[in-house]
Amino acid sequence: MTILEELVQIVRTLGAEEQRQVLDLATHLRDARPSPDVSLVGAGTDDASWSAWRERIRARSTRVLEEEKQRLRALGLIDEQWNAQTDELPVDMLPSSKSSVET
Repeated sequence: MTILEELVQIVRTLGAEEQRQVLDLATHLRDARPSPDVSLVGAGTDDASWSAWRERIRARSTRVLEEEKQRLRALGLIDEQWNAQTDELPVDMLPSSKSSVET
């Protein structure tokens, strides 16, 4: 089992507030890492520059999707294949909620 898989198991055993703290820390650490530069290349740039830019976009999107997948798995919302683990709505989306569109 990898360290990340162990952390996912531990996070599942924590209460809601502790999970929020762990995920806030993970988000902070993720955001502190340098990301591939995805700014557009200039007009009139050659094909090689555009190819390199597309590769940077792919690399960044792959990383972001994997991190989001791990975050959602840690919350117990999805499985390894991105399948939802619950059909229940969050409390704030229930018809009885004060923030519901029905109330």
